[in-house]
Amino acid sequence: MQQRGDQLKDEKYVDEVLEIETLEIQDDSPNRLVISARGRTNSDRWSRPRLVARNHVNPPADGIQEFHFFASPPGSVDTRNTPEIKANGAVDPVPEWLEGVRVLADKNSLERPLD
Repeated sequence: MQQRGDQLKDEKYVDEVLEIETLEIQDDSPNRLVISARGRTNSDRWSRPRLVARNHVNPPADGIQEFHFFASPPGSVDTRNTPEIKANGAVDPVPEWLEGVRVLADKNSLERPLD
């Protein structure tokens, strides 16, 4: 996948997203959506995992906010192990059109509706 606007130079998509663990509007801040996801990388020692919300110029027709699952790969790759990695993200303020989220990885994506 090509580099996105909010992607740092040394970041890449994680291989796959396994689960959207948390998706909630915080009680103490009603305008903040918090998300956490678990994914898998192709080797050990990936660092600085994060979920980056896509900036929408116009509301998406499906009401789904996309998040890119990025992390920084190690200098050398040992593909004998495919460890899990976790990341967090947020949207502040919560868009009025929001109906759910989609987390994008290199090989797949997952969606979850807002409860």
